Amino acid sequence: RQVNELLEACKNIHNKGVKFHITFVGDGSAANSAKHFVSQNALESVITFNGWTTSLILEGILEKSEIFVLPSWSEGMPNAMIEAMAAGLAVVVTSVGEILDYVENNKHALIVPPQDSKKLEKALTKVIIDKSIRKKIALGGIQIVQKYFLEEKNTILLADIIGASIINHKLKK
Repeated sequence: RQVNELLEACKNIHNKGVKFHITFVGDGSAANSAKHFVSQNALESVITFNGWTTSLILEGILEKSEIFVLPSWSEGMPNAMIEAMAAGLAVVVTSVGEILDYVENNKHALIVPPQDSKKLEKALTKVIIDKSIRKKIALGGIQIVQKYFLEEKNTILLADIIGASIINHKLKK
């Protein structure tokens, strides 16, 4: 499970003396084993489980955070990643789904292969330790959101597609 990879990476980062705190948002079948892992490895001071939350609380978490990590094994285009980018967080994600269609490694996000806790650990350590990389990735993510995911731009794009479809339909009559 991807949660286990993230937990293993966090344990190793913590054991190297790197200072960080991670908040898990959401819940699922791996929650109990994840909490057990944290307890067994004395990681309570660096890992918090928030569970499912309201959008208002999530906004507060995003506002206080600097980094977002999503080590998915399979994904389409994750809304959580887009929300994190829009909130100005440096993003660490896996190279799955449509992510690579929009996001370039070391420019808009740090991208690692799925199911690779060592590379995930390396990317997280890099973005935790290096403020300039964190800032560069965060700004790159904001640019991606502005380029592809703003509501106004998507509304205009959808209107153009619908308009072209209507014109093509009328021309075929």
